[in-house]
Amino acid sequence: MCGIAGIVGPNARGLKAPLQAMTDRIAHRGPDGEGRLFFDGAALGHRRLSIVDLEGGAQPLTSRDEKLAVVFNGELYGYRELLGSLAGQYPFKTRCDTELLLALYRAGDPAAWISRLRGMFAFALWDENTRTLTCARDPFGEKPFYYAYGPSGELVFASEVKALLASGLITPKVRSESLAFYLRRLYVHPTKTIFENVHCLPPAHYLVFKDGKTTVGRSGRRPPSTTRSARRTRAASFAGFSRTP
Repeated sequence: MCGIAGIVGPNARGLKAPLQAMTDRIAHRGPDGEGRLFFDGAALGHRRLSIVDLEGGAQPLTSRDEKLAVVFNGELYGYRELLGSLAGQYPFKTRCDTELLLALYRAGDPAAWISRLRGMFAFALWDENTRTLTCARDPFGEKPFYYAYGPSGELVFASEVKALLASGLITPKVRSESLAFYLRRLYVHPTKTIFENVHCLPPAHYLVFKDGKTTVGRSGRRPPSTTRSARRTRAASFAGFSRTP
């Protein structure tokens, strides 16, 4: 388990204190290290739990020209095969799965390259040349990704809601319907937070933030259906079983 955090907006280099507060709030997610990186348009933070490439996998991870940077939480399955298929097409500098994101990003359409990923993940990738943030969450939503907007239109993101609030840029407003949902079912809605101005990126979706505009789209396969008809089908499969006294 790692933790990611960041702020995208003008004068991001001056956001050292808010980003520090965010990464401090999620320190429990990554006891093995921390890192922060500042661009003109983005501030990225990471708390690391070392699993793959213990020496070379420190984050935020940048491309060789330092124009791309990514913070990543999770694990990519079969990434060595993908690394092999991209040999000679991208100048890799580590053996970690995180760098695969920087290599695939150059393919363009986020829905296309993100759909090639297999694993449990949430990440945010900053392109300093185009001033574009690209984020995504795995198909089953195993890794969390929350985001909100600051008073000047900044996009603030993190692995946990409390990290967003720690930035000091977000004033939470309780969403009455989400509170009612929680009181009825005793768990938080899977795609809506308890706050109306804090958002949860759905599983199998990506987010692109550029020029103050946010685009959210489908990035891959959804988990197996949990619709009413699917539940009926599963229930019917057990219809022949009965409890014996």
